[in-house]
Amino acid sequence: MDSFFNYETLSVKLESSTRTLVITFTDAKREHYFSTQMLFELESVLSWVTNKIEVHSVLINSTASEFSPGLDMEMIRQMDRSAIEKFFTKLQKINLALFHLPQTVVIDLGKGCSNIASEFAIGCDIRFCDKEAKLSFDHSRKGLIPGSGGLGFLSTVVSPAMARNWVLSTQAISHEQLLQSGFIYQTYSESNRTAVIEEMLKNIREQAPIQRIQSKLGLLEGIKARLEHACHYEKQITKAALIAEDYKSFSKQDDDFMPAKSMGQVVKLTLVKEEDSELPDNVRPL
Repeated sequence: MDSFFNYETLSVKLESSTRTLVITFTDAKREHYFSTQMLFELESVLSWVTNKIEVHSVLINSTASEFSPGLDMEMIRQMDRSAIEKFFTKLQKINLALFHLPQTVVIDLGKGCSNIASEFAIGCDIRFCDKEAKLSFDHSRKGLIPGSGGLGFLSTVVSPAMARNWVLSTQAISHEQLLQSGFIYQTYSESNRTAVIEEMLKNIREQAPIQRIQSKLGLLEGIKARLEHACHYEKQITKAALIAEDYKSFSKQDDDFMPAKSMGQVVKLTLVKEEDSELPDNVRPL
């Protein structure tokens, strides 16, 4: 079946046999990076499927072997701080929406993903990946932080200790660790990839719809307060972290990032600048 949304970065199809909405990342020209256009399209299709309770599951995958490399740093460097804040807030909103969807959300991460693509996977209910897959939360290597779920949502899926290890180490997480942590439900090989995922979608299709939805709502209720609290502090921390503008660095060398001891002075200067911009044109501080 052809995609029934005219999107630039996504293909959206309905698999009637399992009542699955299949969302495929197709933006190969931009290497499947997350972009403002992709976030707009994701928000649109998730808003649409929210009221389609006749759809039992949502499958998210990619035409690439690796689900997504996440951040397009060339795009980020061309955006001002306000635009970057809005970008991360939009992704956080989408990730939170995944927790609230009445459908069971399944994601196929292929051979892995990085930074914000890894954050996106947090909101999905059931995660699969290739046996050779690696995943990372490497935001700080790029002068950014995981402020779209990596700081607050991740510890509702894996243990707080595991979340701390992954975020602070920024190292690639092997599929063995992903399985042991519970982040990944099951791995597959290239030969049985389709069969493994189709079996899960069929299993979801055979569940009683009301009980399936109620079960997901019940699981959400147990973590809802934590998610709402996380939304607030993640936005604040993201805003503070952007002040240094380390995301403009083109290398991965620590010497190119702002020294930690300079942060306090930068924050003070930024506050003065923001207060100054709020004054009338004919009034300036002494």
